[in-house]
Amino acid sequence: MHRCVADGAEHVQKEVEMILTFRSYKKSLFADILINHGAMFELKVTDSIVAAYKSQLLNYMFVCGLEHGKAVNMGATSVQDERVLTSITQQERRPFDVIDNSTTNHHLHDLLRELFLDWGVFLSPHLYADAALSLLGCDHNPRRIDMISDGRTIGTVGARLIAPDIALSSSSVTDLPKRHEKHLLRLLRHIPLRAIEWIDLAHHETSFKTLT
Repeated sequence: MHRCVADGAEHVQKEVEMILTFRSYKKSLFADILINHGAMFELKVTDSIVAAYKSQLLNYMFVCGLEHGKAVNMGATSVQDERVLTSITQQERRPFDVIDNSTTNHHLHDLLRELFLDWGVFLSPHLYADAALSLLGCDHNPRRIDMISDGRTIGTVGARLIAPDIALSSSSVTDLPKRHEKHLLRLLRHIPLRAIEWIDLAHHETSFKTLT
């Protein structure tokens, strides 16, 4: 903090709270450092900077309408940092197309469309899914479900349920979506559920699909 000021930063904020709201839903996000209302920093103490950390920082930047950020890792042998940049404006995050191949839970899809219009697209899929599940009165925490093969339990998997026999899966697959779909179908063959409701947010194109 003192170094930021010494380097010419006039306004440095720590633990900056951002609140996502929609109807009765409210979720707080916290950015580590915001400098001069324009540059955001996410600090980690880990082995390396991974894609999830940069995605987390992008969420914060999109919510605040910022273009510049940096992920900083202080857990390696030397300090690592990676710049995170976006030129996508708040207005450019509002248009989206929906491909609806779903056969269940149209109320969920209507709710998600409203969320996309209100928050814009490009946020991490789990943020939309958490809000929708909460507003529908479902538990957004994953439930452990047995995976069964040839009558034997071979492990467990976490699944968020929108009905007793239907799981919700949210993703952001811009490359090879068919491969991800095959993975979900293979999983479905080994769990005691009727269907997986798959929501894929590929930037401006969103698809709803019921896998059975």
